[in-house]
Amino acid sequence: MIIGELSSHGYQTPALVLPLISVGAGLYAAGLGADGIGPVAVQSSNLPVASFFDAIRGGLLTGVWRYVVFISSLLRIAATAIPSGWALYGVVIASVGVFAPIGISLGRSA
Repeated sequence: MIIGELSSHGYQTPALVLPLISVGAGLYAAGLGADGIGPVAVQSSNLPVASFFDAIRGGLLTGVWRYVVFISSLLRIAATAIPSGWALYGVVIASVGVFAPIGISLGRSA
């Protein structure tokens, strides 16, 4: 369906696109998207999984990083409501703003 839609608009798709879409869809269906892989990574570092979700309340993030994560999470939610393919770039940038500070803080505390 995806390849057919792209082909109908005159786009050539590389042979690697369909397998990558299939793997990504499988991981998403298994709950291992950006929201699901974080707790798995935290648990593998022998920290409680709840620390991933309580990064702001639990004191893991301090200073300006608390506000960066909070604003990025709001922007991530808002960007999904924009009916445009360009909004996906906003989701990605906002996700980096959420997960990078948390991941760096967890890495330093482990």
